[in-house]
Amino acid sequence: MEQASFIILNNKDVVELEGYGKTIYQNNQETYFRGYRNRKEQDSGVGETKIVNSTDKLKSLIGMVCPYAINFLKTQHMLLQSVNLRQNKKKLSVISQ
Repeated sequence: MEQASFIILNNKDVVELEGYGKTIYQNNQETYFRGYRNRKEQDSGVGETKIVNSTDKLKSLIGMVCPYAINFLKTQHMLLQSVNLRQNKKKLSVISQ
């Protein structure tokens, strides 16, 4: 995964955090996403990502929104992301093809 983020601060308080990134899967397909957390979500470590572009086989995933939770540990992080499979069943079937 490749990612770049920016943060808007007011003194030491985070006002807004936004990031863009790319995920490369084992079949060499790629998705490009936008992640966002607002002021209310900062302390809880949750937010959401939206797939904004992809390579051909994953085009049907564009527009999918996935909530996430993240925890930073020194120079590493742990990320848990979920997808509503029932809502996105048609979109996700393309991954196994």
